[in-house]
Amino acid sequence: MQLPKCVKGINLPYIPPLPPGDTACEPCLAGQMKEHFNKKTDNHSNIKIQRIHADISGIRPESFRGYHYFMLYIDDDTRMGWIYFMKTKTSQESINVFKQFKAMVENETGNKIQYFRADNGKGEFGIAFQEELKSAGIQFEASPPYKHSMNGVAERAMQTINKLA
Repeated sequence: MQLPKCVKGINLPYIPPLPPGDTACEPCLAGQMKEHFNKKTDNHSNIKIQRIHADISGIRPESFRGYHYFMLYIDDDTRMGWIYFMKTKTSQESINVFKQFKAMVENETGNKIQYFRADNGKGEFGIAFQEELKSAGIQFEASPPYKHSMNGVAERAMQTINKLA
């Protein structure tokens, strides 16, 4: 066993190389892994606010006014985003926030929301929220459980916002 030479005055200890195939343990790999998926889609909208991507943040430290969450809406055509702050993650508060958002964007653009894409959260996007969408004539596009990549537009925007915050 031969020790490495001194690097800039520091003697480095000898660390034997890992056996082939054992580069990292399973939990380490799972913690750093990102899901890869096909980024091409055949249903990209070319009309403002026709398709909306949405996601709600995980719990955040309490703000000055008592908010713990935020709801993120992204337009599929322009990729413009809107953030609404929420105190709870309940379906009723999600419905109230969505009604505010829907009224604002439909009034500004003159277009109607036709599709709403979000994860299949039982609380915030549960049965009551889906009934509200149905009564407004909006089709709900839920991603399968544990498949965050299927709601990739909102997930990526959420990741960017969390890094900036």
